[in-house]
Amino acid sequence: MVPGGRPGRHGRGTGTICGAGPRQPEDTTPEHVQASITKFLIASLGILMTGLFVAVLILAVQAWSNFALAGRIARLTSTDHTLFNALVTVRAQIPKDSTALIAQDEPRLVMQATHREASLTVTAALEALQATDIADRAQFVAAIRSAWAKRKRCNSR
Repeated sequence: MVPGGRPGRHGRGTGTICGAGPRQPEDTTPEHVQASITKFLIASLGILMTGLFVAVLILAVQAWSNFALAGRIARLTSTDHTLFNALVTVRAQIPKDSTALIAQDEPRLVMQATHREASLTVTAALEALQATDIADRAQFVAAIRSAWAKRKRCNSR
């Protein structure tokens, strides 16, 4: 036996290797195994929770983007509805004015009433169009104002 060593298999001591001291047996007690499993489970759950958090965060950002897009679509649909109503109201002037010209001795009152009604819807349509964030909005507003000014000049004659 080597001094400072333990007896090995054939009565020989294991001795020390390069001055490192005697070898210690690995700790395989149930408490150590349980602690290792606990640490592994905690680390695994931490990684799983982090992945789940990232996935939920990505879904939340996508949902917010979809919500914002849906809001914009709703606003543009409302603007389109207002523009369509203005178009229908302006076009509805034609048969009313034509009927007043043919059937009445003084058609100006009917024509003025239809013009006022159409003017209100055109004003509402212009306000709705100006509130949107579409490209070339100013050009559309200018075109509608120009067309409506021509209509006013024709109506004043």
